[in-house]
Amino acid sequence: MNKLRDLRKKNKVTVATLAEEVLNISSTYYYELEKGEKRLNETHLKNLADFYGVSTDLILGRAST
Repeated sequence: MNKLRDLRKKNKVTVATLAEEVLNISSTYYYELEKGEKRLNETHLKNLADFYGVSTDLILGRAST
């Protein structure tokens, strides 16, 4: 999902920080989420929305910034 990468880069957050501290997953798994090879589960989606202070719709590409 390009939106995940865009949010991460815009907020200057490392993959390691997001993966390990926010989502409690491996960096490899997070990269797969960004590339669209894996799907976000509900918990990860909510955690990312809370971390970035945005709606889940924004992360899913259903709303604009």
